[in-house]
Amino acid sequence: MNKEELIYILKKHHLRPKRENGQNFLVNPQTVEKLINAAELKPDDIVLEIGAGLGTVTSALCQKVKKVIACEIDQDFLPVLHNLAMANKNLEIVNNDIFKIDFSKVGNAHARSLQEGHFKIVSSLPYNITSLFFRNFLEHGPRPKLISVIIQKEVAERIVAKPGQMSLLALSVQLFGEPQIIRIIPKSDFYPKPDVESAILQVKVGNAYTRSVPAHARSVPDIDLKSFFQLLRIGFAAKRKKLSSNLENGLKIEKKIITEGFKKLNLSENCRAQELSLEQWVWIFDYTKKFML
Repeated sequence: MNKEELIYILKKHHLRPKRENGQNFLVNPQTVEKLINAAELKPDDIVLEIGAGLGTVTSALCQKVKKVIACEIDQDFLPVLHNLAMANKNLEIVNNDIFKIDFSKVGNAHARSLQEGHFKIVSSLPYNITSLFFRNFLEHGPRPKLISVIIQKEVAERIVAKPGQMSLLALSVQLFGEPQIIRIIPKSDFYPKPDVESAILQVKVGNAYTRSVPAHARSVPDIDLKSFFQLLRIGFAAKRKKLSSNLENGLKIEKKIITEGFKKLNLSENCRAQELSLEQWVWIFDYTKKFML
């Protein structure tokens, strides 16, 4: 769907984009194709789309996979989406907040596959839910096999950061999979134009973590996620302070214990939270978890 076609549909249905809801619609078919290609779709795939809007991405997905579950919270778009569903029997429209959906009650015969993580997410995400989206689906689940989303360029760059520029968001995503930026998207690819540039981000999600395997084969650590994220929040509590000071204050343990631990892990006592890799954070967690009980 190009810009002229989208404007025509908006006028026909007496609709307007709602900036307060982060509604900026893709109007470049090539970008839609890139987004879908990044999902590495197969004919038997089940896809969850968040923020279906007028169905620009939705209609393309329906031609590629076995089942598309398109979530759209704005009721004004439902007539357009229901018309699309009538033409595509593999499409299910869900009018609900994505964070309030009971995945045991959507997907019809595919509900169990959703709950068990046998699905992919393809979406041009509303930018105001990006952090919550990753936290919800990666930390809490159901956790998909692969994510292909359009998000704000600056956020995508934070997610794929390397040690030296790490953040809580970067670690939260990299803990569960391998993120990479597929393409930078100019403002002109949307209507109306957003205030920022965007990017297609792909995240290949794993299942069980081992430090001995390369990054591309990484999966989720066999650790207490709640405690691990508690440690990360303590470590990033004051970015300008030394990590050792943050841990000493946040964990309420003696400085000499932190110093001894850093020596064992071959870490500088002057290092900052953003300088460490995911693997180093897992090592610190292994050493400090007894103090978090």
